[in-house]
Amino acid sequence: VSGGSDTFNDGANIFQWDNYSDPGNQKWKLEDAGSGAVKIRALHSDKYLTVSGASDTNNNGANILQWSRYSDHGNQKFYFEKQ
Repeated sequence: VSGGSDTFNDGANIFQWDNYSDPGNQKWKLEDAGSGAVKIRALHSDKYLTVSGASDTNNNGANILQWSRYSDHGNQKFYFEKQ
């Protein structure tokens, strides 16, 4: 999650970044969302990985950010596939 004071706010961007020694904003928890989906929660803020634009989550290149938990929105559900 982007650094500074924004790390606890709704809308903070998710960035790929090198591993630091023990950064709280790089720790996540997977939570069962039913039907094989998971929600991904940032441990430092208790906010969830969210695809920006709740009504249009199938667009390539959509931004990923953190947001407060929605009860059952698809833009906070993620699926993992075995390869």
